Amino acid sequence: MQPKFTTQQQRIIAQVKLGIGTRAEITAVNFSHSTNSSYWLLKVFPDQWLFLRIASHRNWLINAQEVEIDWQNWDEFAGLANKVATVFDSELKFKLTESDQAIIWIIRRLAKSGRVLMVKLPKVVDEAHKARAVDLVTEFPRYPLAITNRNNVNKLVLQVENDEFKRQVATLFGRNFLFSQFTVHSQLKLLPTNQWLNPIL
Repeated sequence: MQPKFTTQQQRIIAQVKLGIGTRAEITAVNFSHSTNSSYWLLKVFPDQWLFLRIASHRNWLINAQEVEIDWQNWDEFAGLANKVATVFDSELKFKLTESDQAIIWIIRRLAKSGRVLMVKLPKVVDEAHKARAVDLVTEFPRYPLAITNRNNVNKLVLQVENDEFKRQVATLFGRNFLFSQFTVHSQLKLLPTNQWLNPIL
C-alpha cells in the first residue's frame, strides 16, 4: 500500500524530484510528525546511495553520513529544488560494503529474535535528550554497547567490546539504518530501520 501524503508533503516531494532530476531517484521518504523535518534515501545512479535530511533544526548527531538542507519556512518551498540539486557534489554518497551488510544482517537477526543493541549514554547526554550534540566519530563509539532484550533492556545478554564493531554501528546509525529509542537509566535502544534497509538490500 502506498503511503498517503498531505498536500504539504506532496509539495516537498515535487521539489525534491525536480531537484534530483535524472541523476537519482527517491527510494524511501519519511516525514516527522512532531517536527519540521523529512528524511530521504536517494539512489544516485548508477550504484551509490545518499541520505538527505530537510529540516528546520540541526541533527543532534555530528558526523552523520547525510546531507542536511536547512529549511525554515515550511509553508513555502519555492527554491528548495535548487538546494536539492547541489547535494550531488557531496562526498557523503556511499556504497554498502560487505562488512556493512554483514553487520546489518546480524542486527536484523537479533531484532527478529527479540534482541536489540543498547547504548549506555552519559547522564549529560541523556538528560539533554537530543539538545546536546553527540559526535559519531569521537564520542559515540566510546559509549558502552550491549545486546539486550528488546522489551527489558536491563536483561543483559552480551556486552560488546569490539571497537571496530562499535565504530561501524555508529556509521550505520549516522546513515539512518538504525533508529533510536530513549529508555530509562540513560539507555538508548538501536533498532534496524527496515524502511531504509529493505529497498537498499
